[in-house]
Amino acid sequence: MLRFKKALLITLPSLLTVLGLGYALFKQKQTVKPDPAANETELHEIWDEPAEGFIWPADTGETIKENADVAVNTTTPENNEPAAQESLTLAQAEAQLQELAGDLSDLPLWQKWLAQTKPLQRVVIAMEALALGERPVQALDFMLPQKPFAAEKKGGQWRQNQVSCQRFAAATQLFCSLNPTRCATLYLYLEPALQEACRALGYQDKKVRDLLTEACSTILSAPILEEEPPLIKGGREGIYYWQNAELENLNAAQKLFLRMGHENAAKVRSQVEAIAMELKLYRED
Repeated sequence: MLRFKKALLITLPSLLTVLGLGYALFKQKQTVKPDPAANETELHEIWDEPAEGFIWPADTGETIKENADVAVNTTTPENNEPAAQESLTLAQAEAQLQELAGDLSDLPLWQKWLAQTKPLQRVVIAMEALALGERPVQALDFMLPQKPFAAEKKGGQWRQNQVSCQRFAAATQLFCSLNPTRCATLYLYLEPALQEACRALGYQDKKVRDLLTEACSTILSAPILEEEPPLIKGGREGIYYWQNAELENLNAAQKLFLRMGHENAAKVRSQVEAIAMELKLYRED
C-alpha cells in the first residue's frame, strides 16, 4: 500500500499535466471554430505577416469584390499598355487612313499620297514590284519626276548632274521625314489589311511581311556609291549606260534607286534599315 501511494504521488503530476493540456486543446478548438456564414477569404492566420503594400480584405465579400476590380483595372505608366485594337479590313483601313496616318508628316507630298485612290493597295503593289526587282512606277505614278535623266561631263567623263539627282529630292525628303517607330507601329496595326491586299494580288500563301522583307532586301543589296558613277553616252539623246558592268547588270528597281543620286540613295537606305530594324524583318529566330 505504501508503494502504491508513493507511485501515485510520482505519476499524479504528470497525469494532471496531460489532462490539463487535453482540456486546453479542446477549449481552443471550441473558441476558434469559424462562423459558417463567414467569407473564407476573410480568414487569416494570426502569424501571417502582410506583404509590403498588401491591403487586408474588408469585412464583406461585396467590398472584397470591389477591391479586386480596382486592383485589376489599376495600371501605372510603367506597365500601362493600350488595349488591343480590333483589326481593320482593307476597305476600312483605306477609309480611315487619313485619320490614322495624316499626322505622320506635314509635307504636301504626304497629303497627296494619302489622297490617292486605294493608297494601301498602292503600297503593296510597290512592295511587289521592288521584291521582283521591277520599278514601282505603276503604284508611284504621282511621284514620278517630270524631267528626264540628265548628265554632264566632269573631268572628261559623263556623270549624272545635280539637277537630275534633285528630281527625287521631294520623295526622299518625304520618306526620310517619317518616324521609323511610328511607321512600324502603324504597319503592325494595318498588317491584316495589307495582307488582304496581298491576297488580292494573287499571293494566297505569302505573308505580306515577307513581301516587305524582299522589297527592303532589293534596296539594301544595291551597291553603295560614294559619288555619281561614270556613264557612257548612248546612241540617242538622253540615253546613258554605266561604265561599270556590275551596275549595268543590276535589276531595274536597283538601277532606279541608284539614279536617285548617291546622296539621296544613302538617305533612303538608312531609312529602310531603320524601319526594318523596328519591324525586326531580319531577326534571326
